[in-house]
Amino acid sequence: MKLTIGLGLLVAAALAAAPFTPQAEKSQVAKMTLRVGDTAPDFTLLSDQWKTVKLRSRLESPPVR
Repeated sequence: MKLTIGLGLLVAAALAAAPFTPQAEKSQVAKMTLRVGDTAPDFTLLSDQWKTVKLRSRLESPPVR
């Protein structure tokens, strides 16, 4: 019973504090639009092996066959 009350108070405190946390800035990606024929901007992603992969390095290597 004490555990339930403690968890309830913890959840209530977290919900009450939520409006005071600063809002994250909107992503710049959503503001960018590309059309057919536009040059893609260089970007970096993580591979399935947790290695960084850059678009520029993939464009410089030969296509995968």
